[in-house]
Amino acid sequence: MPLEWCVDEKLYRIAKLVKKKKNFNELVYATLLRTCGYLSNELYQQLIHRIFSKYYSNLNLEHLLDKRSSFIFEVVLEFPSKQRDDLIYPLVLNHIDEFYLHPIGNYFLKHLL
Repeated sequence: MPLEWCVDEKLYRIAKLVKKKKNFNELVYATLLRTCGYLSNELYQQLIHRIFSKYYSNLNLEHLLDKRSSFIFEVVLEFPSKQRDDLIYPLVLNHIDEFYLHPIGNYFLKHLL
């Protein structure tokens, strides 16, 4: 199989990029999450746990409304997880009016629906 079709190798290379770059990894994390979500539920669950433990242990409204981190949360909506069901859904439901009025939150709600 040609190297360009080797998904494991691509995931490994993307993970190396995350380690090298300290800022604005949200789009890379979102890409990794989506790829793992389609390929392996086990990899997806490991990655989402790691991301939430490291960056979103105290998840709040500002995280979901941030234009960079919203990439991650839009992907989290696509695949089942404890974080989606126990953290994101209740946060959105408790602040639905703020999401509706916010430009990023409004897009997030559209994605949710």
